[in-house]
Amino acid sequence: MLRRRGWVLLTALLLMVLAGLAGRDAGDKLVSGAYLDPSAESQQAAEVLTRHFPGGPPNLVLIVETSSGTVESPDATQSGRALSEQLSEMPGVAGMQSYWTTPDPSLRAADGRSALIALQLTGGEHAAQETAGTIIANLEEASSDLHVSPTGPAAVGLAVDEQAESDLVSAEMVTLPITLLVLLLVFGSSIAAGLPLLVGAGAVVGTLAVLGLIADATTMSSYALNLTTALGFGLAVDYSLFLVTRFREERRAGRSVESSVLIAVRTAGRTVVFSAVTVALSLSALLLFPMPFLRSLGYAGIAVTALAAVTAVVVVPALLALVGHRLDRADLFAPIRRRITGRRAGVGEERQTWHQIAALVMRRPVLILVSVSAVLILLLLPFTGVRFGLLDHRTLPAEHPVAQAAEQLARDFPAAADDPITVVLPSERDAGAGLDELDEYAARLSALPGVASVETATGQYADGQSTAPTGQEAAN
Repeated sequence: MLRRRGWVLLTALLLMVLAGLAGRDAGDKLVSGAYLDPSAESQQAAEVLTRHFPGGPPNLVLIVETSSGTVESPDATQSGRALSEQLSEMPGVAGMQSYWTTPDPSLRAADGRSALIALQLTGGEHAAQETAGTIIANLEEASSDLHVSPTGPAAVGLAVDEQAESDLVSAEMVTLPITLLVLLLVFGSSIAAGLPLLVGAGAVVGTLAVLGLIADATTMSSYALNLTTALGFGLAVDYSLFLVTRFREERRAGRSVESSVLIAVRTAGRTVVFSAVTVALSLSALLLFPMPFLRSLGYAGIAVTALAAVTAVVVVPALLALVGHRLDRADLFAPIRRRITGRRAGVGEERQTWHQIAALVMRRPVLILVSVSAVLILLLLPFTGVRFGLLDHRTLPAEHPVAQAAEQLARDFPAAADDPITVVLPSERDAGAGLDELDEYAARLSALPGVASVETATGQYADGQSTAPTGQEAAN
């Protein structure tokens, strides 16, 4: 491999370019959420509702506000109906409830300045978000009298995806200069500091291609991207440091470039492989969970770990053989790095800095234990305020338009903001027997503690009694 280092590097570059092309749209295939087990009864019931009940729970809610007057004004009514009809005809919209087509009081705010258009979008989570994105992008005001604010599960999921991508870019813009400075300080020369960047870039780009392929076969969470970049570059620094450090040690011992590379791969390379296997096996436990969110993290973690290890033990040795004695040129941080690592220029023996630290710890074990524990406890204090929950608008910044719309929905439309429990009852009996069973079942449900009311095809129920007949019975 050392004799063909040019071909190795050229092949690696070609594979990296191909992986970049294959994974360029991987982010578009990932979805937010995916916290629930697809085989759970609740998910199966949700699929039945989406497929067979267009009037089921909406996943995109539009708050339509008037700039003057009320939602019953002629201009607002005309614009509201036109917007409702336009939305109902859009691809991916299975059902719609609009105040201007079905004047339900729960779809109108108490002040009369706003009303709701609730849409049920077809397809899974990803398809619903794509449809929601198309609708939101085309939601230019139907007239100067209306202002539309989107919210609901599909809008929240879409906003969370966009926010995660934005946060990832912002985090990288902040951490990249710091990372480059640390790499220069630790690795010394700019050539050596560039090695982990190449390893990390190769691992991340390759993992994106893998995630794109997996996303074609199963649901993948968008948070897999965050894990890919963080873990990929973190492992790249570790693995490159192992190899570069051992290469330098052998060079200082007077060995040739080729011999130093071979020894580095045989020793530090073995450490890299064992480390990667350990990390991958640990992450493989995530594949046992049925939730796509956890499985996505497992797939991403295993892929980026394996690719980081392969890139480190193949590309880094080829680069070391190529640059050879030029590795430590332009070592701007040599004095600082030598002091940290304990090596003094011109002196054959090393100052055992780490040995001195270990000796200090052994001389004052209680003091060090108490001091370090106090620091760790101090760092742990913010975690005491953590709150766990599923994905909703509170995941977004408070000033985000979708989050503000969700708060407005809860404030101005309390009835519509409620999230009722929907029960799907498949039946193979005849219609008459099925309705009798449904009537009895709904009455029993309404008598349960904490159940305010039950509404079904046979009427409305409360406290175990029927309170309102169906529309057909009332007509008769």
